[in-house]
Amino acid sequence: EYKTFLANSGGSGSALTDDQFARYLFTVPPDSLDAVLDRWSQFFIAPTLNYTSIVSSIEAVNNEFLGIVQQDSRRLYSLQHYLSADDSAYHHFTCGNTKTLSHPDIRDRLVKFYSTHYIAPEMRLVLLGSQSLDVLQGYAETYFTAVP
Repeated sequence: EYKTFLANSGGSGSALTDDQFARYLFTVPPDSLDAVLDRWSQFFIAPTLNYTSIVSSIEAVNNEFLGIVQQDSRRLYSLQHYLSADDSAYHHFTCGNTKTLSHPDIRDRLVKFYSTHYIAPEMRLVLLGSQSLDVLQGYAETYFTAVP
């Protein structure tokens, strides 16, 4: 519903993940921000993590992987990861693909990862809009206080 509502409101969204952070970005006309935040916040409060969405995300990651796997700069980046300490999270994370992300228990792994990392103490929220600071703060308190 979020993506459909965002598009129907004249907005657009994107997400990206790097070594340390996942970023979720969207733009929306000011008069739709309240309603979009209401829907978007649910990803962090009560994610469904349904199989169809998981498969779709794996396909998106694989497409990104296929687009960069032959780039020299990406190979150097992967070499940095490989040469880091074996017990470091940095050693194990570059860009996934269908092979590395397809596990029979992938949903269970995602739920565990979510419950460990998608918690308020580990997250930051930035709202930028034409609304007053008091209004934006009210949106943050209204929609994101329930994030675990």
